[in-house]
Amino acid sequence: MIMSSIIWGIFLLLLGIQLVAQAIFGISVPFLRVGIGTFIIYAGINVILASTLNSKNPSFTTLFNTGNNSMSAKLIKENDKVTHNIVCSTSRIDLSKVKKPKQKTTFNINTTFGTSVVILNPNVPTIVNAHSAFARTSLPNETQLSLGSYTYRTHEDSEPLLEINLHTAFGSVIVETI
Repeated sequence: MIMSSIIWGIFLLLLGIQLVAQAIFGISVPFLRVGIGTFIIYAGINVILASTLNSKNPSFTTLFNTGNNSMSAKLIKENDKVTHNIVCSTSRIDLSKVKKPKQKTTFNINTTFGTSVVILNPNVPTIVNAHSAFARTSLPNETQLSLGSYTYRTHEDSEPLLEINLHTAFGSVIVETI
């Protein structure tokens, strides 16, 4: 989390310096292109390290492909944290058949330059923490998120058993209930 803040801080600082240098001195440096390239490299390294360092918790990556993932009760029962990375891809993550887990389970779904559809079971108390940056996130209560964060709950009065952390950058995520 701190590393992400440092990267974004440096990127915004360099972008500001470039704008001032271009306006005052007429110097044009392609910081935006370098920044986007650096962001893509950072995202790639993050995906690689997250899948190798967190070997205890399952991690699924869909890269330049189309994926369809149905979560089984066994996967939920044996793990308390599951990660999906969708990069330049389309993926459908089906949580509709998931029964109420005995312990709190966390799903991290990271979508970069891709499209994801997440299907929830309306009978399982779930909290969805959506974070978007230059993206489109649609939630079941018809909330549309482009930039910023929003928290959605399926059951306001009960403790959530599933926690879904959506991180979307330059992509689209649709959350549905069946």
